[in-house]
Amino acid sequence: MAGAESYLMSIFNHREKPDGPVIFNSQMKGQEDKFRSLIENLPDIVARFDRYFRHLYISPRIEAVTGKPPEAFLGKTNRELEMPQDLVEYWESTISRVFETGEATTIEFAFPSPEVLYYFESRIIPEPAPDGTVITALAITRDITHIRQTEAALQQQNRELALLNKATRAFISTLDLDQVLTKVLEEVRDLLGVAGGSAWLVDPATGEVVCWKATIPEHKQIHGWRLAAGQGIAGWVVQHSRSVIVPDTRADPRHFKEIDHQLGLEIRSILCVPLLSQQEVVEVIGVLELVDTVVDCFRVSDIELVELMATTAAIAIENAGLFQALLNSEKRYRNLFEHTPISLWEEDFSAVKDYIEQLRAAGVHDFETYFQQHPEEIRHCVNLVQVLDVNGAALRLHQVESKDQLLGNLSQVVFTPDDLAVFAEELIAIAEDQLWFAREAIPYHLTSGSKIYVDLSWSVAPGYEQTYQKVIVCVGDRTERTQAEATFRRYAERLRVMHEIDRAILTAQSIEATVQAVVSHIRRLISCRRACVLIFDFERNEAVRLVIEDKGETALGAGTSFSLVSDKAWIAELYAGQVYIVKDLLALSQPSPPIEALRAEGIRSFMSIPLIVRDQLIGALNLGMDHPATVAPEDVDIACEVADILAVAIQQARLFEAEQQARRIAETLRAANLALTQSLDLNTILETLLDYLVQLVPYDAACVMLLETETQIRIRAIRGYEPQAEDELIGQGAFDVRAYPNFESLLLRQKRTQISDIHNPQGWNEPLGRENMHNCLAVPLVAGGKAIGLYLVFKNRPNSFSKTEVGLAEALAAQSAVIIQNVRLFEQVRAGRKQLQSLSHRLVEVQEAERRHIAREFHDEIGGLLTGLKLILEMGIYLPPEAARDQLHQAQDLVNELMMRVEELSLNLRPAMLDDLGLLPALLWHFERYTTLTQVQVVFDHAGLERRFWPEVETAAYRIVQEALTNVARYAAVDRVFVQLRADHEILNLQIIDQGAGFDLETVLKAGTSSGLAGMYERAASIEGHLTIESTPGSGARLVAELPLQNNGKDHPYDNDRAGR
Repeated sequence: MAGAESYLMSIFNHREKPDGPVIFNSQMKGQEDKFRSLIENLPDIVARFDRYFRHLYISPRIEAVTGKPPEAFLGKTNRELEMPQDLVEYWESTISRVFETGEATTIEFAFPSPEVLYYFESRIIPEPAPDGTVITALAITRDITHIRQTEAALQQQNRELALLNKATRAFISTLDLDQVLTKVLEEVRDLLGVAGGSAWLVDPATGEVVCWKATIPEHKQIHGWRLAAGQGIAGWVVQHSRSVIVPDTRADPRHFKEIDHQLGLEIRSILCVPLLSQQEVVEVIGVLELVDTVVDCFRVSDIELVELMATTAAIAIENAGLFQALLNSEKRYRNLFEHTPISLWEEDFSAVKDYIEQLRAAGVHDFETYFQQHPEEIRHCVNLVQVLDVNGAALRLHQVESKDQLLGNLSQVVFTPDDLAVFAEELIAIAEDQLWFAREAIPYHLTSGSKIYVDLSWSVAPGYEQTYQKVIVCVGDRTERTQAEATFRRYAERLRVMHEIDRAILTAQSIEATVQAVVSHIRRLISCRRACVLIFDFERNEAVRLVIEDKGETALGAGTSFSLVSDKAWIAELYAGQVYIVKDLLALSQPSPPIEALRAEGIRSFMSIPLIVRDQLIGALNLGMDHPATVAPEDVDIACEVADILAVAIQQARLFEAEQQARRIAETLRAANLALTQSLDLNTILETLLDYLVQLVPYDAACVMLLETETQIRIRAIRGYEPQAEDELIGQGAFDVRAYPNFESLLLRQKRTQISDIHNPQGWNEPLGRENMHNCLAVPLVAGGKAIGLYLVFKNRPNSFSKTEVGLAEALAAQSAVIIQNVRLFEQVRAGRKQLQSLSHRLVEVQEAERRHIAREFHDEIGGLLTGLKLILEMGIYLPPEAARDQLHQAQDLVNELMMRVEELSLNLRPAMLDDLGLLPALLWHFERYTTLTQVQVVFDHAGLERRFWPEVETAAYRIVQEALTNVARYAAVDRVFVQLRADHEILNLQIIDQGAGFDLETVLKAGTSSGLAGMYERAASIEGHLTIESTPGSGARLVAELPLQNNGKDHPYDNDRAGR
């Protein structure tokens, strides 16, 4: 361009100096032709502009650049030609400056064309007129596009080289994988000027491609994303191991559009290259993916650059991975060393190894014997060991805070003879060049002096096999394991013994055998001197020693008992389900009697475990030791487990025995019922009753009492006394039940009574007088709702009747009372029959006697009077009138007396007023006549007699009163008798009481000499009434009769409105 400019300027200068018009014009034309020929053949574009920026001339070259012919430019400005605005302004400002200054200038500019972007360099030269005024400007424009492209390529290459150099330095400046990937992505993004990029690494475990790092806006949204092999552009590149450019993602189905949605922007073009490992086997370890939101953003040349960087990046990534693995390995080792729960020691045995070699050189070959003979050498070798490092577990094991407390000489660690013996084995292993040593469950003493059990092992670190300079020692605390093994052995023994207990329980035939089996086995699990099982009876407030085993001698044998009231604190603990433990019985200031008994037999410590079934305390398992002791928790657990088994076994045995007992009881009751119904003899029945009662309620003494009257009761059968005493008690006859209020109350309430101790009776008294008896159970015999008697059951010990025994006694009483009543009724029927027969005979006798009496009355009294009357009448026939009149008067007197005698005889047979006027007037008349005849005053009290009663009731009442008063007049020797009659709607109650001589009722009845007494009984019984007579010699007599006033609904024969008239 400089040559063309010189040539054009020379032409311009020549035009300024013409020699003449002709010559000038000719020359001018020649020069113009040369100018055009030169200009049109130049590769440059030549244009001429006037002051108004119009094209005066432009060379044909312009058409190659713009596609427009030169003629299209002439006379027009660049603005008019619609050149780019910035370019127009740039040109116009430059041309203006040339016109103003008259100086040439050079500019560069870019001109876009549809095919390519051109770069031009333009030299603008002023063309002055002869007067020096610039009239035009000549622009010579050269196409420098290739130059600029070459320069840009060189600059790009330099930048890429600089980038690679910078990236390489960055890659080798860090071994952190995240930093490496971040630098790679930032450098590539800045170099290519794209929106962003991401690094995806292959997960070797799953084969998935994972987004490891990204420099895309909102890159956190895809960090950690996983794509399956072949999924997305990244997955495709991994699968096919080659780079790819995606000019438009919309047209490429491989693009995973979910990433666009996640980022919130649309990726339009992608460049993705694989990261290839530099190992012997080349494989894809990931991809670098560059993205932009512009379509067709990447060139093929970009692939070479990114691939070149990817190669370096892959090396850096692998190095970072190896370094990270190394760090992780070292960290894991350090963490493993520091945080392993096993105590680890890094020790230096080199001095020990050297010393052993010195001993070997000195002729020592049998190191085992040598160290046995020279134990001081073991201690010396201990001092030669140096502790280099320990982990946290070692600090915790020795309970120290700092490593400095353990580092240095091994002698800082406590070594007992046990420890030295193990160390001697280690020395022997070193002498034999062993690189590994191990012992299990050895005793090990800590710096605190406490003893534990450990597994000890050590091994020489690789590379130190000759010197033993680095030895890793492992001290595993197995104290818990050793204890657990011991516990396991104990537990296995416990299970075996429990199994034997279960078997023994299954084969046991009774509660005692069950308990004995348990007690025999528990002493194999718990060391104790005495084992005892108590059964509680809360009804009796006592504990019974069911089974007791003692290594020594004891007076507290099975079956002995003591009061539960004596130790309430112990019972309260057991009730609460707590184990009661006394560490030293001698330390108790106020021991209970049971504790005193234990102390007396040398028991010093004591454990009592409750036996509980379904929340019910049934007993206790007691274990005693002959020394003060703290019971181990394990022993408590064992005892509780055994107690649970024992409680269930006792309950099961009880249920089995209860079932058997129930069967026996049912069988006994059935047999008793059968036996009691086999006889109709009351004495036999009562003896049978006592026979079966002792089977159901074992007693020491018993008796049966039966009521003979409402107040008189007699002992009818007795057991447990001397034969002579039994005969005396049975033979003493009836006694008044009112003299014994407890008996009277029992019969009235018809409820059984139990006296725990009759010698502490609180009002209890009974006629048997047995001093050695304590517990008494009194059960009424009730038949038809009425008490007919009772039986008493005695035991020697207080509080010895159980609920079951009481229930059985009541059941047998209910069963036997009916039978006894039936037998008594049968006896009454049988006696009634005999009495009826006797009464029939007596009735005949009475009738005959009455007839004889009446005959005698008629013969002696009435007959005599009639005979006298006959004689007077016969004599009066022959007498004169006056004498006859006297005879008639005598005859009249005899007739009056005869009438009186007949009337009296009639009244004696049955007073007419009883039928005409009723009971009360007849009795009043009779009492008046009775007092007149006997001089015995009748004190009469009555109520409710104003009405009439049934004739048979009035007759019976009248005759009973008549006969009773006759007996009082004959035998009582009194001057007063009390008669009381009271009537209500149902009963006529009659009582006759005298305070006379009295008599023995039973003797009189047996003698059969008094038909009057029998007659009274019969009259009362004939109308279903009841009559009792109470009398003892010297104490008077009392007659009570109850006569029913109802007569089965029959119409009353009397109108009670007129009763008593």
